[in-house]
Amino acid sequence: MTAWVFVLLVFGLVIALSVFASRFLTKLRLPSIVLFIALGLLFGLLFRATPIGNFTDYGFGNVVSSIALLFIIFYGGYGTRFKEARPVLGKAIVLSSAGTLLTALILGSLVYVAYLVLPFGEVAFAPCLLLAAVMASTDAASVFDILRTRKLGLRENTASLLEMESGSNDPFAYVLTTLLVAIVAGAGGNPWSLTAEVAISFFCQIGIGVAGGALFGLLGIFLLRKFGFRLGQGAPILVLALAILSYVVPSLPPSPFTGNGYLSAYIAGILIGNAKLPEKKSSVLFMGSISDICQMVVFFLMGLLATPEHLFLPETIVVALIVFLLITFVARPLAVTLLLLPFKASKGQILLTSAAGLRGVASMVFAIFALTSVGEGALPFDIFSIVFLVMVFSLVLEGSALPALAKWFGMVDLTSDVMRTFNDYLEEEEVSFLRLSIGEKHPWNGKPLRECETPDGFLFLLVTRDGKSFVPDGSTVFQGGDVLIASGPSFEGSEAADVDEESIGLGSTLAGKKVRELGYPKGTILALIKRGGGVIVPNGHTVLQQGDVLVKMRVKEGEAVPEEETQKEEGGE
Repeated sequence: MTAWVFVLLVFGLVIALSVFASRFLTKLRLPSIVLFIALGLLFGLLFRATPIGNFTDYGFGNVVSSIALLFIIFYGGYGTRFKEARPVLGKAIVLSSAGTLLTALILGSLVYVAYLVLPFGEVAFAPCLLLAAVMASTDAASVFDILRTRKLGLRENTASLLEMESGSNDPFAYVLTTLLVAIVAGAGGNPWSLTAEVAISFFCQIGIGVAGGALFGLLGIFLLRKFGFRLGQGAPILVLALAILSYVVPSLPPSPFTGNGYLSAYIAGILIGNAKLPEKKSSVLFMGSISDICQMVVFFLMGLLATPEHLFLPETIVVALIVFLLITFVARPLAVTLLLLPFKASKGQILLTSAAGLRGVASMVFAIFALTSVGEGALPFDIFSIVFLVMVFSLVLEGSALPALAKWFGMVDLTSDVMRTFNDYLEEEEVSFLRLSIGEKHPWNGKPLRECETPDGFLFLLVTRDGKSFVPDGSTVFQGGDVLIASGPSFEGSEAADVDEESIGLGSTLAGKKVRELGYPKGTILALIKRGGGVIVPNGHTVLQQGDVLVKMRVKEGEAVPEEETQKEEGGE
């Protein structure tokens, strides 16, 4: 058996085992990611009986995991519904930037003090800070694996806060890691030269990263809007290419002028993912699948690279346990509290945000990057094994306790749907529309809308006539060749009509109003109201309530529905 066939065999077995075991892990209230780590450890032990031996190729692991992290971070932005995150945008930005830095500083200082007390010898401050920087970011995949499988809605837009923070803090942790790698690797050199290099690197990573993300994000929007419908199923492939380019191009300049490719990819993902684009849902699902596969690969690879004998050494497991306790109960809670208090965040939101700081993919990728950049044996501790154990402690202990903590802190919202924070949300909902063509012999041809007999709950939203679109009213007379859009199955929106949603939350001025009092602009109509797990087709007298989700349709007057939207005739001649 050739090597690549053996690799495919292992990969296929891992995915198959994971699918069948995921339901078992859900019952145990553990993130499914834990399974891939366990399988990696198992196969690592099995490999010892083969010519492969103890697999510790960190160079290979660095290349594979860095590529995988690119797609994970891009999807972190691409899959985020910015509309849901907008109310907590300020909090998320502060936590992902200043929060990451503050967590690293607090943890690094505490680890330095801990090494002064522990019997494993003193360690300089810079390596302690590097260890902390590697673990300063949180793992979005782990948190939302729990929230999605439990359908756990959270109050005060906390789900969106956690998603945006954990999706955007990886690039900032990467900046800290690369700067500290330069400091640790350059120890003993010219301090002034090193300081200048670190300063230049910092500004270039942020500046070029932001510029690259904006460039490829806007370029992607332009290309997908212009060619999206013509590309069809090729649109997701174009998004994949844009994700790669958004990372690679800013990373091309030599050090210290290299841009932060991860920051660029995240910003590009945010821009493209939140634009009104054709074939968008298929692209979101496609990129989501790519991200899921990348997570499987990374976690399995981490388990494969781990050496059990190293994990259970006192200088590894004791330090890992102390680091886990420090970051869980001191560093992150202190950083979150200091940064969220100025926003007047509730006690429950501060406590839950502090508890949701799970470590995952990014921490392991950065640990391998630091190890391969500084050199094996150059650090005074086994950074890979320590971070690996902290990640396992975090996923198993913090991850399993998160749903109970959310309830304990009073942050569970039974009327909220956590799926609304993701761009694939509409794919899982029952909101859709009916397309109906009026032929010359159709009984509605020549009749005004008010005289047409329709089933209860049937609502006309749009008429397309001679390539133009408009919103009908009771006096609108249907003509042969008209294409009608009404509430019902099959219509997903198009360039001529956008479907949008609005939640009526606590304190909303819309609660208690009648539909006729909404005063929507011309071309916008309230199509459906989702209430208490059901769907209501509203009329002018319908009274809105707190917790309602309003499904609105915005018609772009004068724009044609694309040809592929009107080809299927229903109710024609």
